[in-house]
Amino acid sequence: MDPSHETRLAPSPITGYSYHEYAPPAIEPCATFFDESGAKAPGRFHLISCGHLVAVVESDRRCGRNCHHAFTLANAQTAASDSQNRHIASYHSLSDITTQAFDLLYCETCNGIPVDRYKIMKPSEGSSQLRRAVALTRPVLSGALMLQDHQIDATLCSPVFRANQEFCSEHTFHKLLCGHLVLSMSQRFCASNCVDSLHGSSIRQSDAIVCLECVTRAEMIFQRYARLQERAKSGVDGLGADMDPQSLSRWDA
Repeated sequence: MDPSHETRLAPSPITGYSYHEYAPPAIEPCATFFDESGAKAPGRFHLISCGHLVAVVESDRRCGRNCHHAFTLANAQTAASDSQNRHIASYHSLSDITTQAFDLLYCETCNGIPVDRYKIMKPSEGSSQLRRAVALTRPVLSGALMLQDHQIDATLCSPVFRANQEFCSEHTFHKLLCGHLVLSMSQRFCASNCVDSLHGSSIRQSDAIVCLECVTRAEMIFQRYARLQERAKSGVDGLGADMDPQSLSRWDA
């Protein structure tokens, strides 16, 4: 589905926003949109339990069992349950099955292996268990959002190692679920992938802050396997001879 056909259900632009003019975000993880036929359809971006953002590149774009909201709900219900032997997946029986699947979304950043290569290495984990998803890289963001390189770079937030409390109060620094503390170039409220607010605000926007460090790590994973593929083609022993070098920037759905 062409991204231009995706009409977001929410949110509307926020008027009177005191920090910056808020426009509907480009990335809303685990969101539902209207497709070109007017039917509800899951978006391509998802926030998974490890804290990383991924893009699903299959026709089935529903949330997986390891999406952050589903995983958090299941853990909370498991903790409150008297039965300690219940499997966590039993709590993922959501009423709207059009937006929830029962498989897992793959994380290239955590595994350190491109998804196509991982499926070759472990064919036993079929599509019914592990769905093809790619980490966010600049080519992936460019292909999905149809933005130019300088526009992509402007959306990435750089990591910092110590936040000045004065700036924290102005909504500039954000602690993300991926574990990185990042600097937002514009002052804004927390996003869906923020941990507890550093400045005490309970307001949270539905978009995602894209972490430059995580994007860079994902690109390094792809570059490493691309080099191994080149070595294999030139007759030098290496992995990745059967990996498509464009796999991380190609949309199959």
